[in-house]
Amino acid sequence: MRKLAIAIAASLSFAGASVAAPITVPTGLVDGDSYRLIFTTSTSTDALSSSIATYDAFVTAVALSVPELAALGTTWRVVASTTSISARDHTGTNPLVETGVPIYRLDDTLRASTNALLWTPFSHPPLDVDETGSPIVTSTPGERRVWTGTLADGTASLIPLGTSPEVSFGRLNSSNDNWIERLTGRPSVENYRLYAISGVLTVPEAGSSTLVAVGLLAIGLVRRRVR
Repeated sequence: MRKLAIAIAASLSFAGASVAAPITVPTGLVDGDSYRLIFTTSTSTDALSSSIATYDAFVTAVALSVPELAALGTTWRVVASTTSISARDHTGTNPLVETGVPIYRLDDTLRASTNALLWTPFSHPPLDVDETGSPIVTSTPGERRVWTGTLADGTASLIPLGTSPEVSFGRLNSSNDNWIERLTGRPSVENYRLYAISGVLTVPEAGSSTLVAVGLLAIGLVRRRVR
């Protein structure tokens, strides 16, 4: 049933406008599978605050501006560190605490299958996809910078968010440790992007009620186009 519901939804998307949308249920997963989503914000902010809640609020507002992400009803946290908490502990991705679940970009690309692989030096897909699931196209170094205040293993750097005059950063187009850790810092007054990760999500079971709802939606859209 779930496959049928997905097929109908996909056909509706194709029949409508070809507008990019985030993929919130990765392909290849089955009912009951757990996963998380991750993206880079399309908008930027400074790194002056020493409160991690400030950055959580920022990425949450960005996520909730997208209907598909708002509909998930999940929490969103910044992938960054302050003097009081590390990125891996703040996001629940500390491999010393739990194995974790697969983490996907919003374009259906697997970013890391476990917490340990998220915080390893191995090559992995860069985080160059924003909250709409669209690729981030950049032309200058500044557009590629992301505030992180974090080392490659997920712990806080010597200049985490909220420090002055500089904070460490990463690069969204990097497929190695540079995605989260750079050897230098930038003035905390400057505005750069942030990484955001969802809470743990579960692939829902598609029951008959879901199929009926999707079918009625399809009929309604067809009738509207005919008119």
